[in-house]
Amino acid sequence: MSKLYMMVGLPGSGKSTWVRQQADIESTFDNLTEFCYSTDNIITDLAEEYGMTYNQAFPMLIEFATKVNDEYLFTLLKKSDTYTIYWDQTNLTRNTRRKKLNRFPGHYEKHCVYFPVDTNNPDWYTRLNGRPDKTIPENVLNSMIATLEVPTLDEGFDSIININTFDGWDIK
Repeated sequence: MSKLYMMVGLPGSGKSTWVRQQADIESTFDNLTEFCYSTDNIITDLAEEYGMTYNQAFPMLIEFATKVNDEYLFTLLKKSDTYTIYWDQTNLTRNTRRKKLNRFPGHYEKHCVYFPVDTNNPDWYTRLNGRPDKTIPENVLNSMIATLEVPTLDEGFDSIININTFDGWDIK
């Protein structure tokens, strides 16, 4: 059965690290069984290729990265093969998640992987500040914190997996 794992959480909560630890993502569609929908991965790779920081590349590449991921996803969803898709973005609101879940046919298991964060935890800010080439303006971060809606099964998920990266989960 095909599976979707949709990450939900604030930046720096451990989403991408978790995906890297779970997935064996291939770089082509030849014998592809897993796909990671991540605009950050594309932006990071292209920024590195062109000698730029993520912050410099983001405004120029976000639309391109979204288009590339959408095309990959569309191609996979048209096939009858079995796939595991990791959707590695913040996915903070019910509305955002609903729009994405609606793309998937009924034969997909839909799992939410939720990364709750205590925004008063100094370790979270240390992790965020540990990425000097990938910064989020304070007003944007505050907006994200205010926007976050805890996911629920009634959104269409088959399960919700809670991963607290600041409570004993190794994020190496």
